[in-house]
Amino acid sequence: MSSGELLTQEQILSLVHVVFPGADIVSCRLFPGKHPNLNYDLRLSNPTVDRVLKIYVNPSVKRTPWKETHLLRMLTSETGVPVPRVLHFDDSSSFVPHPWALHTHVPGQPLSVVIDTLDSWQLESIGYEMGRYLGHIHQIPLEEFGEFFVPDRFSRASEKAHVVATATQWLQECANKDLLPHEIADALGEHFLRTELLSRRQACLLHGDYTPDNTIVERGTTGYHVTGILEFECAQGGSPEQDMSRLFNWGIEGLPTFQKGLLDGYSDFGELVVRFWKRLRLYQAFTCLELVSSMREKKKYELQECRQRIAGYLASQGHWSSKQ
Repeated sequence: MSSGELLTQEQILSLVHVVFPGADIVSCRLFPGKHPNLNYDLRLSNPTVDRVLKIYVNPSVKRTPWKETHLLRMLTSETGVPVPRVLHFDDSSSFVPHPWALHTHVPGQPLSVVIDTLDSWQLESIGYEMGRYLGHIHQIPLEEFGEFFVPDRFSRASEKAHVVATATQWLQECANKDLLPHEIADALGEHFLRTELLSRRQACLLHGDYTPDNTIVERGTTGYHVTGILEFECAQGGSPEQDMSRLFNWGIEGLPTFQKGLLDGYSDFGELVVRFWKRLRLYQAFTCLELVSSMREKKKYELQECRQRIAGYLASQGHWSSKQ
């Protein structure tokens, strides 16, 4: 089975029978939204339950399936974050050539599916809940900034050392693929070296991909509510602003009431430092650099957008002229 190939009903049933030997599949569909793996929404009979079958089609050297399983088990018992419960995890390759897991079902659908239909009040309310849960996640301290589950040469006890080491690698990848103009790359690298903003002392757990695609909401009598947070494979140690950067770059850009709700909710459980907005903008550029370094020229629109965001950030810091 290749990474993009779907499972047959017989394969899915054989996996379900590992946990529920007498079960039958009433319905099966791929979960909506953009996800790095295959997520099957299952309705079973005998027993009558809803479950999620997750096939980790791209396990990396960072052991992301094992990391997510570890975090889901930890978060369920230690925090108030609504995450699926792991019923079974299998990396034996006995049934399919990929690690797989059976999770409890989180009711609802990705926020990305309904976000365009929500009014300002609903956006602020959902943002508040997302902020509270993100604040809970960030209360978990880690020893290093960067990858924590496996040894990684870019992990550091210092925030600035981690950012500089990681950015240097991404800038080299950009140079190798000619993805970023040399003037911008040099200015950005110099900025990370010289900035005094990267001074956080303690790393915390980051979700790593906290977006509307990975936030599950369900409609109730008073509107939508967050019922689940998915996809912890990109989790790492870092700073809160890094975890918010992707969300502010794309997920909730241009939605001021959503942003207000998110930060209000976050403030109930986490700390927004005095230089929060300056640090957030720095990490937004950092996130854009990560995306550029992993892109190919065929994604010209995305590349151009990220380049413009980086150039705009440098201009705001006095490192780049808008005429260049």
